[in-house]
Amino acid sequence: MIIKNSRIPKLASIVIDVYAITLWPFVFIRDHGDEVTINHEKIHLRQQVELLILGFYLLYGFFWLKRYISIEIKQEHIMRTHLNVKLTQMMKT
Repeated sequence: MIIKNSRIPKLASIVIDVYAITLWPFVFIRDHGDEVTINHEKIHLRQQVELLILGFYLLYGFFWLKRYISIEIKQEHIMRTHLNVKLTQMMKT
């Protein structure tokens, strides 16, 4: 069931920006949505059924967390590299 002009995506945007979200068996869209968005969310509905719903959310959470950790590690690496460059420059002067 597709629910348009829903507040659910806005509430979910506390963590990340959400335009549409699928929470089986519903698809919540901020406005009227377009064909591409609706099709994308319907694919998530099929994935949820194929993975017996709970499996989908477990995998989704796992991959989201993995990506989040990867981004954090990359940001820390960039900060450390930048700091090392600055320290090296300071030591040369």
